[in-house]
Amino acid sequence: MNFILLRGLIRHSDHWGKFKTLFQQAFPESTILTPDLPGLGHESTEKTPLTIEENVEFLSNKLAPVLQDGEWVVIGLSLGGMVAAKWCELHPKTFSHVVLMNPSSKLSPFWHRLNPRALPVFLRCFMTTDDALREKRILGLTSNLRHKDQPLIQSWINIAAKSPINRSTFLRQLLAARAFKIKKCAAPCLVLNSENDHIVNPACSSRIANFLGARLKTHHQAGHDLAIDAPEWTLKKIRLFLSEM
Repeated sequence: MNFILLRGLIRHSDHWGKFKTLFQQAFPESTILTPDLPGLGHESTEKTPLTIEENVEFLSNKLAPVLQDGEWVVIGLSLGGMVAAKWCELHPKTFSHVVLMNPSSKLSPFWHRLNPRALPVFLRCFMTTDDALREKRILGLTSNLRHKDQPLIQSWINIAAKSPINRSTFLRQLLAARAFKIKKCAAPCLVLNSENDHIVNPACSSRIANFLGARLKTHHQAGHDLAIDAPEWTLKKIRLFLSEM
């Protein structure tokens, strides 16, 4: 069993940080891929699509030769969860299971999908040229438990210096996310959410889980980024889900 991990809004593969290492330790025999969405990280020269479907086709075309061999599970966080769900819908034979972390969709009103208090912070993040200030603000939004972790903040500052994110990428991803409509998919699904998410109302993922007939597990202290705030809990829930299916 092999895995694809997809990051969320304006984040890319480097932002998985220690989570990827922990994931590999939990699944030592597995191949774990962390592809970037168009416009970010290793794909920074690509134009960011305005739809989730275009993100899926970009990844599907790029990874088609790899995905032909073995069993694959796709795991997506936030915007990455939208891409994961749409990928399973459009290419139902590609993945055996799907895990969505703090996803949202048009099943919920926009003010649940993006907390009105979070939007001004996001906008201020991309009005500043100060990488340190921007990354501190983003971590403050996405993490409840590690938002003052100076080594983590510094690692994100270093990532930003190496791979800058432009405003158009942020805005185009936001538009793609806003238009996302979830549909049924054949793969068994696990939804993980955070009760104290300050970006996405947890009711969004609850509605998705109900719509898909998926299992729902909730962390009561973590913020939006479960990979940062609750990596061990997240891996435990994924392992249990896969072992029982």
